[in-house]
Amino acid sequence: MSIIEVRSASKSFTGKQVLSDVSLKIERGRRYGLCGPNGSGKSVLLQMLCGLIAPDTGSVSIDSSLLSANRTFPDRFGISINGPAYLAGLTALDNLLDLAAIRKRDTPAVCAAALVAVGLDPRSPQRVRAFSFGMKQKLALAQAFMESPQVLLLDEPFNALDERGLLHG
Repeated sequence: MSIIEVRSASKSFTGKQVLSDVSLKIERGRRYGLCGPNGSGKSVLLQMLCGLIAPDTGSVSIDSSLLSANRTFPDRFGISINGPAYLAGLTALDNLLDLAAIRKRDTPAVCAAALVAVGLDPRSPQRVRAFSFGMKQKLALAQAFMESPQVLLLDEPFNALDERGLLHG
């Protein structure tokens, strides 16, 4: 059964076509990878798959079991698209706690465990502004993983990770 289906989707920005007539089905329990050169529309397609942007033509359908009542944005997705997002003045743990507070789903222990899982120390007082790019990437992965999502959409998840980071992730 498809959890996401894209039918003849196209997308343009300021007159430049980024995606043209894309169709695909994402099946439950499978892993997929998007390959293509920089600027070929991979990130745009990922944004469509999770409902952040709509296609100009065609459609994207998401299995209703992944949607909350009265919402078209899937809340059971873990997403990291277009690089890490964080509050620079906070620690990694405080970033995850702030994110968890939005939906009131995760405890401080769950947030700390997400950081440990990607190789970051939840007790570190270091502010994210002082993190290396690889550490910020790990934080982005922890953000995507922490609510035990049913679907993960990760854009360049291994970017800037060292060998140890690849083993943790």
